Amino acid sequence: MKTGGEGGPALRRLLRKNGPWVLLCALLLGVLLFAAARWLIPPRYEARLLFYVSAGESMSSDALKAARDLADSGAVLARSDRVVKALLERSGLPLSMSELRGRLYAEAVNGTELLEIRVQAPSPEQARQLAAACAEALPAEFARIVPGASLEIVDAAETAEKVFPGEARFAAFGFCLGLLLSVSWIVLRQRIREDKQ
Repeated sequence: MKTGGEGGPALRRLLRKNGPWVLLCALLLGVLLFAAARWLIPPRYEARLLFYVSAGESMSSDALKAARDLADSGAVLARSDRVVKALLERSGLPLSMSELRGRLYAEAVNGTELLEIRVQAPSPEQARQLAAACAEALPAEFARIVPGASLEIVDAAETAEKVFPGEARFAAFGFCLGLLLSVSWIVLRQRIREDKQ
């Protein structure tokens, strides 16, 4: 392949000549990764809960600030040993505490009084079981530790969504990777041929 001013046109001619093979390689890799995401990689489903944190009956600015601080505390409490153990007992799932803690995510929503809990599992049924157990265990533990405060469920986890793997994302990644690898191979092969001449 020539360098300088003719490098661009030469590369375009090379890619036009090998275009069908480039496209075929990209499609094949995209299909392979799609199939892997659909049938080979274990899926993960996620159920979500949204709580409103109340620091008491007052709606003053101090009470709202306290509620926002408590939302952060609630996120930490949700992953504590006591709550994780209660989730295991209520859900009846055969998991260790470390396994469950690795599937449990909690965070205050954008500095508000809202607390979001996400639980992940290999099946939608298990994800819903864990979410239902959390809806019972976390408010009880929160009220025990912070007298006068409470957690109210805003959104309950009625369904669980598949969050990993995403077939479309895997297919798109495979297609792009196939393009990159096939073009790189064509360019490398052409340079090797030119060096031998």
